[in-house]
Amino acid sequence: MKKILALFLAILMVMCTFSSCDILSESTSEFLDEVKGLLNDEDQKEEQKENEHNYIISGDDLIDENGNVIKDVIVFDKDDIIHGGSIVIGGIDKDGNIIKVCSHSDEDKDHICDKCEKELSKCADEDEDHRCDECRKVLSKCIDDDKNHSCDICGSRVNAHVDRSNDKDHLCDYCGREASNCVDVNKDHVCDECGANMGTHSDSANDGDHACDYCGEALGNCADSNSDGKCDECGASTGTGGNVSTETYTRNGNKITFGSYPQSEVTDSSLKSTLNSKAGTLPTSSNSQAWTSYGYYISGNVENFMWYIDVEEGGERYRGVYFTSYRPIYTTDSSSASNTYQADNGYTTSTVYWFKYEPISWTILSENTTDGTALILCDMIIDSQEYYITDSGTRTIDGKTVYPNNYAQSTIRKWLNETFYNTAFSELQKQIILTTTVDNSAATTYSSSNQYACENTQDKVFLLSYQDVINSNYGFSSSDSAYDTARQKKTTDYAQAQGAYTSKSTDYAGNGSWWLRSPYRNYSYRAREVRFSGLASFYDYVYYTCYGVVPALQIRL
Repeated sequence: MKKILALFLAILMVMCTFSSCDILSESTSEFLDEVKGLLNDEDQKEEQKENEHNYIISGDDLIDENGNVIKDVIVFDKDDIIHGGSIVIGGIDKDGNIIKVCSHSDEDKDHICDKCEKELSKCADEDEDHRCDECRKVLSKCIDDDKNHSCDICGSRVNAHVDRSNDKDHLCDYCGREASNCVDVNKDHVCDECGANMGTHSDSANDGDHACDYCGEALGNCADSNSDGKCDECGASTGTGGNVSTETYTRNGNKITFGSYPQSEVTDSSLKSTLNSKAGTLPTSSNSQAWTSYGYYISGNVENFMWYIDVEEGGERYRGVYFTSYRPIYTTDSSSASNTYQADNGYTTSTVYWFKYEPISWTILSENTTDGTALILCDMIIDSQEYYITDSGTRTIDGKTVYPNNYAQSTIRKWLNETFYNTAFSELQKQIILTTTVDNSAATTYSSSNQYACENTQDKVFLLSYQDVINSNYGFSSSDSAYDTARQKKTTDYAQAQGAYTSKSTDYAGNGSWWLRSPYRNYSYRAREVRFSGLASFYDYVYYTCYGVVPALQIRL
């Protein structure tokens, strides 16, 4: 009986819809009373209370806009009718009124239904970028209540440390924190700003060079107290000393020279002309000639637009770089001069640039004198690479969901252990590079509950973690909000040609920002980084190509 009644009502509804009527005719009042009785059934009222919604669930059937019979209709109180998530043409409420339903749509993303002008949603800012995620309306401005120069909402930079009061106290006039450390550019052991003493001459590194470890000033001549014909300090017989050398590296105090990589740009026009001749025909998108494509991304796709070639000349090695389109700041964007740091750094399309392979300088972060090994960190931003090729989607590897900021499956880890490793080190040098068990646990990422932390990896070369760069035992500030000079790194000319961001500010000129291996705890598409100012409290999108690479590795001394 219920199905027949519902079908009849549905037909009446359709008829009323076409005739623009709002209620049933009086001839059906007795029929309507019976239906209203069904809709006001006490059991159904109880079910309404359990669901905590302003509607009644009817056991009757209803005809939808496509003529299909819908069972277990949800009848709203003059608002909407939904079944299984789909909006139907209408229904009847407990008072007997025919309800017409709007199939809401919001193509212009203004939170208002384009048809009925009903408000469908409120502005929300889940990614904390100060804009509504849907309509992009500005919801807030950067604030810095704790005066740490970082927005309390989005984490972006708010003002720079400035010490304009000429009080030479190294303190920021804005926040009162340390704005700079003592600097001794001319290495006279006196701070150039405040005049503080920065130590005395010392030659305690046992490097056998008879010179101050800090300023390089000669401190004495060779001495042979045991009359064995050799200097007691440097072992030389001529009174001149030198650094401790092996076939694979050179050490001077806590500095290591190890491996080689393209770094300084060649400026000699005669040499450039010779190198251009050796490089031969320039590559094109369809024919790389003798050059090799970097395989970089434009608009999310690998394109042949940037190439390199290595050439020997006069006993030295050089790398040529040539590109016909700019490398975008992030992999998914199009190419243009306004969307790259290559042009900002002085490198333009359709020009060949040459860079000399030079020894790589490293700093010893920690040394194990028992087994003769050391953890070393590159002194420069040696290159510029994305952390991962996209900021969206997930992968399934070995049955596990892998997010874009997973270090174990990142493209930057692959680049370090393949491209960089094979380019920078000879076979002899590779023999003293240890395989390191890299700790990728959540504890190293800032948050012990970081859901994006991955398993430990076995690597020859790796990036430092967030925990590493606030480790005072490594020579860093223990505060991630400190403008730590030990964390500040300069970009090489080669890295700038690759598109590395390079600061032009007075305080940080030549500095770049560089990736850490740690994923950010709140978003699967962001990883942590060290800013050009030495701040370690930042994170950014993994597909950015403008952040630098600062390799770390363990070496057997």
